[in-house]
Amino acid sequence: MDDTKREIFALGCGIYEIMAWKAPFPDLTEEEVLERYNNEQFPKTDQLLLGDVIHTYWDEKYETAADVERVLRERLVDLHVISHGKCDKPT
Repeated sequence: MDDTKREIFALGCGIYEIMAWKAPFPDLTEEEVLERYNNEQFPKTDQLLLGDVIHTYWDEKYETAADVERVLRERLVDLHVISHGKCDKPT
């Protein structure tokens, strides 16, 4: 895995932790987690906001950070979290 894909994968893990309020596989050792990732076994994300995006990062579907940003931005717009490329101001 090249550096860019490794960073995109890590971003998926970070977003997972934010959305799930826990690390992927919190009951496993670091070695066990890495083994699962190497075997392409990932935590379920279907109940998480942005779960579909997280999985695309883990599945290595993107080559560049620009692709990642575009997909995340589009998904956040779909969810009405942001509009027209800017974060909505809290009311």
